[in-house]
Amino acid sequence: MRFHVLAASVCLLAAARGQSLPVGEFPIDTAVVYAPASWPEEYPKVAFDGTNYLVVWADSRWDDHIYATRFSPEGRTLDPGGIQVSNGAESEVQPDVAFDGTNYLVVFTCANNGFYDIYAARVTPQGTVLDPDGIPVSTRQRNQSDPAVAFDGTNYLVVWQDDSSGQYAYDVYAARVTPQGTVLDPGGITVSAGPEREVRPRVTRLGTGFLVVWLDKRNGNDDIYAARVSSAGVVLDPAGIAITTAARSQDVPNAAWDGSNALVVWQDNRTDSVDIYGSRVTAQGTVLDPAGIKISSGPGWQFEPTAAFDGTNYLVAWSQWTGRPQDDFDIWAGRVTPQGTVLDPAGFVVSDAHNEQWYENIAYGNSSLLVVWQDERNEQEDIFGARVTPQGQVLDTAGLVVAAVANEQWNPAAAFDGTNYLVAWEDYRSGEYADIYAARISPTGTVLDALPLLLVADPEDQNRVAVAFDGTNYLVVWEDERQVSNDDVYACRVTPRGAVLDSGGLAVSAWSDDEEGPALTRGGTNCLVVWEDNRNDSRDVYGARVAPDGTVLDPDGIPISTMTGLQWRPDIAFDGTNWLAVWQDSRSGQYDIYAARVAQSGTILDPDGIPICTAPQSQWSPQVAFDGTRYLVVWEDPRNGTYHVYGARVTTDGTVLDPNGFCIAGGTTTKTNVAVGWDGNDFLVVWADERSGETQADIYGARVTGQGAVLDSFPIVRQPDRQTCPSLAHGSGSQMLLAYEGWTTCNAVRVWGKLSPLPGTEEAPNAGGRVLDVGPTIVRGSLFLPSALLSTRYSLLTPDGRKAMDLQPGNNDIRHLAPGVYFVREYSAFSAQQSELSAVRKVVVTR
Repeated sequence: MRFHVLAASVCLLAAARGQSLPVGEFPIDTAVVYAPASWPEEYPKVAFDGTNYLVVWADSRWDDHIYATRFSPEGRTLDPGGIQVSNGAESEVQPDVAFDGTNYLVVFTCANNGFYDIYAARVTPQGTVLDPDGIPVSTRQRNQSDPAVAFDGTNYLVVWQDDSSGQYAYDVYAARVTPQGTVLDPGGITVSAGPEREVRPRVTRLGTGFLVVWLDKRNGNDDIYAARVSSAGVVLDPAGIAITTAARSQDVPNAAWDGSNALVVWQDNRTDSVDIYGSRVTAQGTVLDPAGIKISSGPGWQFEPTAAFDGTNYLVAWSQWTGRPQDDFDIWAGRVTPQGTVLDPAGFVVSDAHNEQWYENIAYGNSSLLVVWQDERNEQEDIFGARVTPQGQVLDTAGLVVAAVANEQWNPAAAFDGTNYLVAWEDYRSGEYADIYAARISPTGTVLDALPLLLVADPEDQNRVAVAFDGTNYLVVWEDERQVSNDDVYACRVTPRGAVLDSGGLAVSAWSDDEEGPALTRGGTNCLVVWEDNRNDSRDVYGARVAPDGTVLDPDGIPISTMTGLQWRPDIAFDGTNWLAVWQDSRSGQYDIYAARVAQSGTILDPDGIPICTAPQSQWSPQVAFDGTRYLVVWEDPRNGTYHVYGARVTTDGTVLDPNGFCIAGGTTTKTNVAVGWDGNDFLVVWADERSGETQADIYGARVTGQGAVLDSFPIVRQPDRQTCPSLAHGSGSQMLLAYEGWTTCNAVRVWGKLSPLPGTEEAPNAGGRVLDVGPTIVRGSLFLPSALLSTRYSLLTPDGRKAMDLQPGNNDIRHLAPGVYFVREYSAFSAQQSELSAVRKVVVTR
């Protein structure tokens, strides 16, 4: 397996799609490792442009979209991370690709309000997507799906199966598309519309036009039919050409052209086995091999053939089940001459790695053919490939990772040790399964561990990490699947200097049933770890104290809540005397927010739980922080039709001050992934906000006083694509570190950080004035001021007292200002008299 490492300055910080660079945000891990994806990649197709291949596939990294990569004839992936070809609001699947001499055309099925349409996009040989919003090829009523495409030297022909009638009596339709992306037949061309189903169409060039092949049920069995379509879009064989009507079923047709004739291939069940057959068809529509040519006669069953011509012979590849005990499907191939002679009657192995390989496709390059396929050797669908010479030699017997992706980083958590921060996350650089990595960050935003710290690596998953500082070391906890059959809670300590003390991890809870979703915080001498526990065949909340030396003081766990129903997604905070554990609780038949206080001795002070919020509908994913006097519990709440952010204050004696909760962030858009911290003055509540669109999420925040007043709401991170899963850590003074998942130009989710206030930003009182209570926020060239009373006026002044500009509540464009120190002044009335100045704050404008 081949991995690649790339400097992050190229991948992470290059501007994407013409959008601006991050402002104050920084990548925490700048090393990028390319490996097989940790999500499904399916249905690969390939074409050649004279220099490189373009491999396309359906990719589920964020929903289902079409991705591509250029692949060199030398066996190298040129676009690690992939090129996003489609960008629709719903899923896109079933791609195909062809080359016109200048650009590629990628076609695919696009979901649209419960139905499917056919879309396309052009891609240059340099990997630029010319049609990022897609070209609608067919948006007829109901479903069009399973497209294929070929080029005849003038235009493309896109074919698909069409269910416009709504009776699932699929017909075969087509449309021509010019190299400039114009659809010449927007209503579609009817290729075959018989009384029975015609499905799985495929197309190849044939002379000056095209040959379309499909599976046809007109005779009661599954047969293979075809029709020629001229370059003008005329169907020359409206009744169809019977390629084979042999006994039993024939399925999954495909075709390739050798410059004179086409070779149609299919899987054939005319005997008690499934074999690969083929037949040649002339440009005049004559079937030269009406009985079929048996291409494969090896052991087992053969399925889903594909074919390509290398200038001398055809290469036919298929997925073969050999009857071995593992029941694996492997990739096999064989050569066929233009005269119909099978050169490899027993076939030869292209790939026989463990687990399944299928959905293969072929294209011919300058000196070899590239076979690509969907591969499950890593127990996950990846795209692999191998080069095969015209002589039938497989050059890459172990297979090559074609769709290599940047290692994903998910679910960060952060803590502060009094000097620096530690951010930990789950990392997929080893492939399908996540390991736990971490890095230290200084208060100036410097990443102190250029190579992140590996906390635990195991063949199975480690995820859902949490971290706290115990007064001596950091304690990092996570959900661990090393026992395969169940999830456990493990931990390790990390010193402030970055030394990992417990290599492999300490078992906090490793019962025979699942323990998941840990959270923790320090309290007094020890840390309290809480998690959702399934030992009683129900989700309960358990905890255990961990001493600074790594000793688990409660190896059997402390049952914090074992009420009827489900208790899960716990969080924890400490008030100086006791802990407060909060969780999502279904004892009432819906999810409510409950809590319980836990003494430092491990005693549960509220065994029945404290109902924090039992409002109608369900409340989700509570988080909690303490400000020195009271707790603030926040959660996701759908009571108004969409998920908003709500909160409630709780005293140290367990009294809920806001039993119905109060709205922190409302509006019409979904808000999720809520987190809360205390910055030394106020609570800071942050969340992922979809106000920019369903496929876009940004990080927003609000400050909440200990009296429950919501001071303001403001954007924190607004970058392209999605930013989610925020985590907060309070540093020195009022500084906060935000860690979050953010999209990168590597087309992968990576862990980012942002400090507030930004390093170098300082506030200072003016003589005779006070520090401005509600401070400004600078985001992306805008100075944001929260809503103010109508009697309040703001100005931005230079250090010598000159007015640089008037400010209004909301966003103020400051991109025209020179970098330097400025003062925001608040006036108590609409007056220019400085004697009426009530407050001032210094800010630093940087570039």
